[in-house]
Amino acid sequence: METIIETAKFIGLAILAYFSLSVILAFLWGVFQKIFHQESFREQFLGAFLTIKLVLVSFKVAFSGLGHN
Repeated sequence: METIIETAKFIGLAILAYFSLSVILAFLWGVFQKIFHQESFREQFLGAFLTIKLVLVSFKVAFSGLGHN
């Protein structure tokens, strides 16, 4: 039972970290856009791709320790 509770807490923290990271990255990307005025499709696509890649890598790192005790 404790393992289930610990896993649920970990998943909750991972979800919270995901949303926090998404908000921070969106804010930083908005600041970058305003500073450099790069609003072309290429920069938007690159920013979205890098954000998704970073989130996927962070999830992989976060969940890699779940199966190990």
